[in-house]
Amino acid sequence: MKISPSVKVSSMYEKEGVLYVTWSDNHKGFIPLADLDLTSNEVVMLNGVEQSLKKLTKKRSSNGYSEKINASNPYFLWDSNSMESEEKSHVVFEFNHVMKDTKCLLQLIEAFEKYGVVQVRNCFGNFGACEILAKRIGMIRTTIYGDTFVITNNPEVTALESRVYTNANLPPQTDLPYYELSPEVIVFHSIEKAEFGGESFFVDGFHCASLLRQHAPKHFDVLSNVRVPFRKNFLEKGFDMISNHFVIECNPDTSAVERIHFDEGNRQSLNWDLPVENKKDFYDALRSFRDLIFDEKNRFEFMMDRGDITIFDNRRVLHGSKAFVGKRVIEGCYLDWQSVHGNYRSQMAKISK
Repeated sequence: MKISPSVKVSSMYEKEGVLYVTWSDNHKGFIPLADLDLTSNEVVMLNGVEQSLKKLTKKRSSNGYSEKINASNPYFLWDSNSMESEEKSHVVFEFNHVMKDTKCLLQLIEAFEKYGVVQVRNCFGNFGACEILAKRIGMIRTTIYGDTFVITNNPEVTALESRVYTNANLPPQTDLPYYELSPEVIVFHSIEKAEFGGESFFVDGFHCASLLRQHAPKHFDVLSNVRVPFRKNFLEKGFDMISNHFVIECNPDTSAVERIHFDEGNRQSLNWDLPVENKKDFYDALRSFRDLIFDEKNRFEFMMDRGDITIFDNRRVLHGSKAFVGKRVIEGCYLDWQSVHGNYRSQMAKISK
Protein backbone atom coordinates (compact mmCIF):
# COMPACT_ATOMS: atom_id res chain seq x y z
CA MET A 1 0.00 0.00 0.00
CA LYS A 2 1.39 3.39 -1.00
CA ILE A 3 0.58 6.44 1.10
CA SER A 4 1.03 9.90 -0.36
CA PRO A 5 3.37 12.11 1.70
CA SER A 6 0.83 14.92 1.28
CA VAL A 7 -1.84 13.15 3.39
CA LYS A 8 -2.94 15.25 6.37
CA VAL A 9 -5.47 15.06 9.20
CA SER A 10 -8.92 16.26 8.13
CA SER A 11 -10.75 15.86 11.42
CA MET A 12 -10.55 14.15 14.79
CA TYR A 13 -12.66 13.60 17.88
CA GLU A 14 -12.35 11.80 21.21
CA LYS A 15 -14.84 9.26 22.57
CA GLU A 16 -14.48 7.00 25.60
CA GLY A 17 -10.71 7.26 25.76
CA VAL A 18 -10.10 6.77 22.05
CA LEU A 19 -9.03 9.42 19.51
CA TYR A 20 -10.71 8.88 16.12
CA VAL A 21 -8.94 10.42 13.12
CA THR A 22 -10.07 11.01 9.53
CA TRP A 23 -7.33 11.71 6.98
CA SER A 24 -7.44 13.76 3.79
CA ASP A 25 -7.53 10.57 1.67
CA ASN A 26 -10.70 9.49 3.60
CA HIS A 27 -8.83 6.81 5.53
CA LYS A 28 -10.06 6.48 9.11
CA GLY A 29 -8.16 5.27 12.15
CA PHE A 30 -8.11 5.39 15.92
CA ILE A 31 -5.51 5.79 18.67
CA PRO A 32 -6.09 4.88 22.34
CA LEU A 33 -5.39 7.99 24.39
CA ALA A 34 -3.43 5.84 26.82
CA ASP A 35 -0.81 5.41 24.10
CA LEU A 36 -0.51 9.17 23.72
CA ASP A 37 0.20 9.52 27.43
CA LEU A 38 3.59 7.86 27.02
CA THR A 39 6.41 10.38 27.13
CA SER A 40 8.64 8.32 24.86
CA ASN A 41 9.22 4.89 23.38
CA GLU A 42 12.45 4.38 25.29
CA VAL A 43 12.57 1.02 27.02
CA VAL A 44 12.36 1.29 30.80
CA MET A 45 15.80 0.85 32.37
CA LEU A 46 15.85 -1.86 35.04
CA ASN A 47 19.17 -2.04 36.90
CA GLY A 48 21.10 -1.64 33.68
CA VAL A 49 19.60 -4.75 32.10
CA GLU A 50 18.59 -2.87 28.96
CA GLN A 51 22.07 -1.41 28.58
CA SER A 52 23.58 -4.85 28.98
CA LEU A 53 21.30 -6.19 26.28
CA LYS A 54 22.35 -3.43 23.91
CA LYS A 55 26.00 -4.32 24.53
CA LEU A 56 25.18 -7.97 23.92
CA THR A 57 23.39 -7.07 20.70
CA LYS A 58 26.37 -5.04 19.51
CA LYS A 59 28.71 -7.87 20.40
CA ARG A 60 26.60 -10.35 18.47
CA SER A 61 26.39 -7.97 15.53
CA SER A 62 30.14 -7.41 15.44
CA ASN A 63 30.56 -11.18 15.11
CA GLY A 64 28.26 -11.03 12.10
CA TYR A 65 28.08 -14.31 10.24
CA SER A 66 31.54 -15.48 11.35
CA GLU A 67 29.85 -18.56 12.80
CA LYS A 68 28.60 -19.73 9.43
CA ILE A 69 28.61 -23.48 9.17
CA ASN A 70 30.48 -23.21 5.89
CA ALA A 71 32.52 -20.08 5.21
CA SER A 72 32.91 -21.09 1.55
CA ASN A 73 29.14 -21.28 1.10
CA PRO A 74 28.24 -17.69 0.08
CA TYR A 75 24.78 -16.26 0.59
CA PHE A 76 22.72 -16.31 -2.57
CA LEU A 77 20.79 -13.06 -2.92
CA TRP A 78 17.70 -13.79 -4.94
CA ASP A 79 14.67 -12.35 -6.67
CA SER A 80 11.63 -13.99 -8.22
CA ASN A 81 13.33 -15.09 -11.44
CA SER A 82 16.38 -16.65 -9.83
CA MET A 83 14.39 -18.62 -7.27
CA GLU A 84 11.78 -19.79 -9.75
CA SER A 85 14.33 -20.99 -12.29
CA GLU A 86 17.75 -22.36 -11.42
CA GLU A 87 17.56 -22.31 -7.64
CA LYS A 88 14.10 -23.63 -6.77
CA SER A 89 15.15 -27.28 -6.81
CA HIS A 90 17.88 -26.54 -4.26
CA VAL A 91 15.46 -25.47 -1.53
CA VAL A 92 12.88 -28.30 -1.64
CA PHE A 93 13.19 -31.36 0.62
CA GLU A 94 11.08 -34.37 1.61
CA PHE A 95 9.93 -34.64 5.22
CA ASN A 96 10.73 -38.34 5.64
CA HIS A 97 14.20 -37.91 4.16
CA VAL A 98 15.02 -35.04 6.52
CA MET A 99 13.78 -36.98 9.54
CA LYS A 100 15.57 -40.25 8.73
CA ASP A 101 18.70 -39.24 6.79
CA THR A 102 21.32 -37.16 8.61
CA LYS A 103 23.05 -36.19 5.37
CA CYS A 104 19.74 -34.83 4.06
CA LEU A 105 19.29 -32.85 7.28
CA LEU A 106 22.74 -31.31 6.85
CA GLN A 107 21.97 -30.45 3.23
CA LEU A 108 18.77 -28.74 4.35
CA ILE A 109 20.59 -26.61 6.92
CA GLU A 110 23.28 -25.67 4.38
CA ALA A 111 20.66 -24.66 1.81
CA PHE A 112 18.71 -22.78 4.47
CA GLU A 113 21.75 -20.74 5.43
CA LYS A 114 22.56 -20.00 1.78
CA TYR A 115 19.10 -19.01 0.56
CA GLY A 116 17.29 -18.03 3.76
CA VAL A 117 14.26 -20.18 2.93
CA VAL A 118 13.62 -23.89 2.36
CA GLN A 119 10.53 -26.02 1.81
CA VAL A 120 9.82 -29.41 3.34
CA ARG A 121 7.04 -31.33 1.65
CA ASN A 122 4.81 -34.32 2.36
CA CYS A 123 4.62 -34.06 6.11
CA PHE A 124 1.63 -35.80 7.73
CA GLY A 125 -0.30 -32.49 7.95
CA ASN A 126 -1.50 -32.74 11.55
CA PHE A 127 -0.76 -30.60 14.59
CA GLY A 128 2.60 -31.41 16.13
CA ALA A 129 4.57 -31.88 12.92
CA CYS A 130 5.93 -28.36 13.15
CA GLU A 131 7.44 -29.10 16.57
CA ILE A 132 8.83 -32.46 15.43
CA LEU A 133 10.68 -30.98 12.46
CA ALA A 134 11.84 -27.93 14.43
CA LYS A 135 13.42 -30.16 17.08
CA ARG A 136 15.13 -32.14 14.32
CA ILE A 137 16.76 -28.89 13.18
CA GLY A 138 17.47 -27.11 16.48
CA MET A 139 15.79 -26.01 19.72
CA ILE A 140 12.42 -24.25 19.89
CA ARG A 141 12.48 -20.74 21.31
CA THR A 142 9.56 -19.82 23.56
CA THR A 143 7.98 -16.40 22.96
CA ILE A 144 4.89 -14.57 24.21
CA TYR A 145 2.97 -16.83 21.80
CA GLY A 146 4.21 -20.01 23.51
CA ASP A 147 6.39 -22.82 22.20
CA THR A 148 4.18 -23.20 19.14
CA PHE A 149 1.29 -21.10 17.84
CA VAL A 150 -1.60 -21.35 15.39
CA ILE A 151 -2.49 -18.76 12.76
CA THR A 152 -6.03 -18.91 11.40
CA ASN A 153 -8.71 -16.47 10.29
CA ASN A 154 -10.53 -16.40 13.61
CA PRO A 155 -12.70 -13.28 14.11
CA GLU A 156 -12.67 -13.79 17.88
CA VAL A 157 -8.95 -12.98 18.13
CA THR A 158 -8.71 -10.45 15.32
CA ALA A 159 -9.38 -7.47 17.57
CA LEU A 160 -6.73 -8.63 20.03
CA GLU A 161 -4.09 -9.49 17.47
CA SER A 162 -3.65 -8.24 13.92
CA ARG A 163 -4.61 -8.87 10.31
CA VAL A 164 -2.53 -12.06 10.54
CA TYR A 165 -5.71 -13.60 11.98
CA THR A 166 -7.93 -12.53 9.09
CA ASN A 167 -8.26 -13.69 5.49
CA ALA A 168 -6.95 -10.34 4.21
CA ASN A 169 -3.73 -9.83 2.32
CA LEU A 170 -0.74 -9.88 4.70
CA PRO A 171 2.02 -7.51 3.50
CA PRO A 172 5.64 -8.65 3.83
CA GLN A 173 7.17 -8.34 7.28
CA THR A 174 9.72 -9.73 9.70
CA ASP A 175 8.43 -11.14 12.97
CA LEU A 176 8.69 -9.82 16.53
CA PRO A 177 10.88 -6.71 16.03
CA TYR A 178 9.55 -5.51 19.39
CA TYR A 179 11.88 -8.08 20.98
CA GLU A 180 15.38 -6.86 21.82
CA LEU A 181 16.65 -10.08 20.24
CA SER A 182 14.04 -11.21 17.72
CA PRO A 183 13.71 -14.92 16.91
CA GLU A 184 15.98 -15.78 14.00
CA VAL A 185 14.28 -18.79 12.45
CA ILE A 186 10.58 -19.34 11.68
CA VAL A 187 8.87 -22.64 10.87
CA PHE A 188 5.40 -22.60 9.25
CA HIS A 189 3.40 -25.80 8.76
CA SER A 190 0.25 -25.84 6.62
CA ILE A 191 -2.54 -27.70 8.43
CA GLU A 192 -5.44 -26.58 6.26
CA LYS A 193 -5.28 -24.91 2.86
CA ALA A 194 -7.72 -22.14 1.88
CA GLU A 195 -10.45 -22.83 -0.67
CA PHE A 196 -9.09 -20.10 -2.93
CA GLY A 197 -6.02 -17.87 -2.70
CA GLY A 198 -3.76 -17.65 0.33
CA GLU A 199 -0.49 -18.12 -1.53
CA SER A 200 2.58 -17.53 0.63
CA PHE A 201 5.36 -15.27 -0.57
CA PHE A 202 8.83 -14.43 0.64
CA VAL A 203 11.20 -11.54 -0.06
CA ASP A 204 14.98 -11.55 0.30
CA GLY A 205 15.51 -8.48 2.47
CA PHE A 206 19.28 -8.63 1.97
CA HIS A 207 18.77 -8.46 -1.79
CA CYS A 208 16.45 -5.46 -1.41
CA ALA A 209 18.92 -3.77 0.94
CA SER A 210 21.69 -4.37 -1.59
CA LEU A 211 19.61 -2.73 -4.32
CA LEU A 212 18.85 0.22 -2.05
CA ARG A 213 22.52 0.66 -1.17
CA GLN A 214 23.41 0.59 -4.86
CA HIS A 215 20.70 2.89 -6.22
CA ALA A 216 19.81 5.10 -3.23
CA PRO A 217 22.82 5.15 -0.88
CA LYS A 218 21.52 8.12 1.12
CA HIS A 219 18.30 6.27 1.87
CA PHE A 220 20.31 3.20 2.86
CA ASP A 221 22.38 5.31 5.25
CA VAL A 222 19.24 6.71 6.89
CA LEU A 223 17.66 3.30 7.47
CA SER A 224 20.90 1.86 8.82
CA ASN A 225 21.57 4.76 11.22
CA VAL A 226 18.15 5.76 12.60
CA ARG A 227 16.70 3.60 15.36
CA VAL A 228 12.98 2.91 15.05
CA PRO A 229 10.68 1.91 17.93
CA PHE A 230 8.57 -1.22 17.58
CA ARG A 231 5.85 -2.09 20.06
CA LYS A 232 3.42 -4.91 20.84
CA ASN A 233 0.87 -3.87 23.43
CA PHE A 234 -0.27 -7.31 24.51
CA LEU A 235 -1.83 -6.41 27.84
CA GLU A 236 -4.37 -9.24 27.63
CA LYS A 237 -1.46 -11.62 28.25
CA GLY A 238 0.45 -9.29 30.53
CA PHE A 239 3.02 -7.96 28.06
CA ASP A 240 3.86 -4.54 26.64
CA MET A 241 6.87 -5.16 24.42
CA ILE A 242 8.97 -2.23 23.15
CA SER A 243 12.33 -2.29 21.40
CA ASN A 244 14.28 0.03 19.11
CA HIS A 245 16.11 -1.17 16.01
CA PHE A 246 17.58 -0.02 12.73
CA VAL A 247 15.38 -1.03 9.79
CA ILE A 248 18.59 -2.21 8.12
CA GLU A 249 21.04 -3.45 10.73
CA CYS A 250 24.67 -3.59 9.59
CA ASN A 251 27.83 -5.04 11.04
CA PRO A 252 29.63 -2.09 12.71
CA ASP A 253 33.03 -3.38 11.54
CA THR A 254 32.35 -4.49 7.95
CA SER A 255 29.11 -2.59 7.12
CA ALA A 256 27.64 -5.85 5.83
CA VAL A 257 23.86 -6.14 6.20
CA GLU A 258 23.05 -8.52 9.05
CA ARG A 259 19.36 -8.13 9.80
CA ILE A 260 16.18 -6.49 8.56
CA HIS A 261 13.53 -5.14 10.97
CA PHE A 262 10.40 -4.42 8.94
CA ASP A 263 6.92 -4.67 10.43
CA GLU A 264 4.63 -1.76 9.60
CA GLY A 265 1.89 -3.13 11.84
CA ASN A 266 4.07 -2.86 14.93
CA ARG A 267 6.31 0.09 14.05
CA GLN A 268 5.57 2.66 16.76
CA SER A 269 5.68 6.29 15.57
CA LEU A 270 3.77 7.85 18.49
CA ASN A 271 6.06 9.90 20.74
CA TRP A 272 9.06 8.88 18.64
CA ASP A 273 11.83 11.19 19.77
CA LEU A 274 13.38 11.62 16.31
CA PRO A 275 13.55 15.36 15.48
CA VAL A 276 10.77 16.46 13.15
CA GLU A 277 13.23 17.73 10.55
CA ASN A 278 14.70 14.21 10.29
CA LYS A 279 11.40 12.38 9.98
CA LYS A 280 10.83 13.39 6.36
CA ASP A 281 14.22 11.94 5.42
CA PHE A 282 13.34 8.76 7.26
CA TYR A 283 9.97 8.32 5.59
CA ASP A 284 11.45 9.08 2.16
CA ALA A 285 14.04 6.37 2.78
CA LEU A 286 11.47 3.92 4.14
CA ARG A 287 9.27 4.51 1.10
CA SER A 288 12.16 3.63 -1.22
CA PHE A 289 12.89 0.44 0.69
CA ARG A 290 9.20 -0.47 0.87
CA ASP A 291 8.88 -0.12 -2.91
CA LEU A 292 11.60 -2.74 -3.34
CA ILE A 293 10.09 -5.06 -0.75
CA PHE A 294 6.61 -4.79 -2.28
CA ASP A 295 7.86 -5.23 -5.87
CA GLU A 296 6.54 -8.59 -7.09
CA LYS A 297 9.75 -9.08 -9.08
CA ASN A 298 11.46 -9.69 -5.74
CA ARG A 299 8.95 -12.29 -4.49
CA PHE A 300 9.33 -16.04 -4.21
CA GLU A 301 5.70 -17.15 -4.22
CA PHE A 302 4.05 -20.55 -3.89
CA MET A 303 1.02 -22.29 -2.44
CA MET A 304 1.55 -24.25 0.76
CA ASP A 305 -0.52 -27.43 0.51
CA ARG A 306 -1.58 -29.43 3.55
CA GLY A 307 1.52 -31.02 5.03
CA ASP A 308 3.97 -28.52 3.53
CA ILE A 309 6.45 -26.82 5.86
CA THR A 310 8.42 -23.67 5.10
CA ILE A 311 11.47 -22.66 7.14
CA PHE A 312 12.84 -19.15 6.73
CA ASP A 313 15.42 -16.79 8.21
CA ASN A 314 13.65 -14.02 10.11
CA ARG A 315 16.82 -11.91 10.08
CA ARG A 316 16.80 -11.81 6.31
CA VAL A 317 13.58 -12.99 4.68
CA LEU A 318 10.28 -11.12 4.91
CA HIS A 319 7.11 -13.17 4.64
CA GLY A 320 3.52 -12.45 3.65
CA SER A 321 0.47 -14.06 2.09
CA LYS A 322 -2.30 -13.22 -0.35
CA ALA A 323 -5.94 -12.79 0.60
CA PHE A 324 -7.99 -15.96 0.57
CA VAL A 325 -11.48 -17.44 0.71
CA GLY A 326 -12.45 -20.08 3.26
CA LYS A 327 -10.42 -21.26 6.22
CA ARG A 328 -6.66 -21.55 6.43
CA VAL A 329 -4.68 -22.96 9.37
CA ILE A 330 -0.93 -22.55 9.88
CA GLU A 331 1.05 -24.01 12.77
CA GLY A 332 4.30 -22.23 13.62
CA CYS A 333 7.25 -21.96 15.97
CA TYR A 334 10.53 -20.07 16.37
CA LEU A 335 14.17 -21.09 16.74
CA ASP A 336 17.53 -19.31 16.84
CA TRP A 337 20.52 -19.90 14.61
CA GLN A 338 22.79 -20.79 17.51
CA SER A 339 20.88 -24.00 18.18
CA VAL A 340 20.71 -24.80 14.45
CA HIS A 341 24.47 -24.32 14.08
CA GLY A 342 25.11 -26.37 17.22
CA ASN A 343 22.96 -29.22 15.92
CA TYR A 344 24.70 -29.06 12.53
CA ARG A 345 28.16 -29.39 14.08
CA SER A 346 27.00 -32.24 16.31
CA GLN A 347 25.41 -34.18 13.45
CA MET A 348 28.42 -33.55 11.21
CA ALA A 349 30.73 -34.97 13.87
CA LYS A 350 28.61 -38.13 14.12
CA ILE A 351 28.74 -38.95 10.42
CA SER A 352 32.46 -38.08 10.23
CA LYS A 353 33.44 -40.79 12.72
